Order: sequence, then structure tokens, then C-alpha cells
Amino acid sequence: FRISAQSGYPPPASFVWTDSIGEGRQVYVYFRNEFILDAEPEKAGLNLYASSRYALWVNGQYIQFGPARSYPKHPNYDAHDLSPYLRKGNNLIAVQVMLNGMETFQLPFHTGAFIAWGKITGGTKSVDLATPGSWICRRAEGYHPLAPRFSFAKGPVEVFDARLEPDNWQSETVNQSKWKTPVVLTN
Repeated sequence: FRISAQSGYPPPASFVWTDSIGEGRQVYVYFRNEFILDAEPEKAGLNLYASSRYALWVNGQYIQFGPARSYPKHPNYDAHDLSPYLRKGNNLIAVQVMLNGMETFQLPFHTGAFIAWGKITGGTKSVDLATPGSWICRRAEGYHPLAPRFSFAKGPVEVFDARLEPDNWQSETVNQSKWKTPVVLTN
């Protein structure tokens, strides 16, 4: 899965994470991209891939869980038309990315990584969705990293304490003191 400007596929974007290592067990990371549109979008394409699993929301509406299943040596990315979910004014794309941190029947052991690219056009300006760009991220605090493994073929069970999550990360307004610019992964 190579992404480079030289290949023309896709536009320049980088794999990102909350740190330069991308390691851990039962790690969940929230990514957000907020922007303002001065008109209804004419075209709004988002392509994304996560090394483990992701869930996508646009303006608070759940869109999809992914990525599409594929052979690990040749992963597929997902392409989304966001036009039906965007509006004139403030907009928010929110993605929750999960890293098992262990090999499972469906996923090999890997580094946590997220990449997105695409463009929204309409009105007087366009919005570039390439990572890192205007994305921000933060690690979830409510997932227990030492949760037991479900079986030899599955990853850890999900143990989540909502009291440890101080804000609604999918909402239009969050306390940005815990959010930061994603780190570009070089390996």
C-alpha cells in the first residue's frame, strides 16, 4: 500500500498517529477535521484507511465501519461520497481508529496508522482532506489496555469506562486542550 505524489495515487497524504511509534495494546485514537463550507458541496470525496479498524462519522451521523476486508499484503482503502452528509456552514468529520496491538485471525500484528485524502469542492473554496493537514487527534482514555484476549483468534475484549472520556469527541465543540496535530509516521 504505497501512497506517493510521484505515483499520482492518491494526492500527497501521510500515515499519521498520535506518536511516531504507533504501538500499544487496545489503543483507540480519535481524529477530527473541522471546516466551514460557504455553499452546499458540489463534490465531496473522502478516501481513508486504518491499519486496524475505523468508524467514520460526519456531522454526528455514523457513516461506516472499515476498512474493507483485503489481503494484508495488499490492503484496500475505502472511498466515501460525503455530499449527502455535509452542509453549508460548520462541518465535522470524525474517525475513531482502533489498534489491537496483537495478531488476530483477521489482522496481522502492525503499527497503528491512519491515512485520509480527498477534496470537497463547492462555493468559493475547496477543502483538502489529506492527512495530516487540518486533522487533529487524541488518544482515547476510556479503553482498558490490559483487557483479556477473547480467544486465540480474536483480539482483546472491549472494556470501556465512559467516565474517563471528558468530552464527546464527535460533537461540534470539544475541549481542544487534549487534542494535537497528528504525527507523521516515517516507518
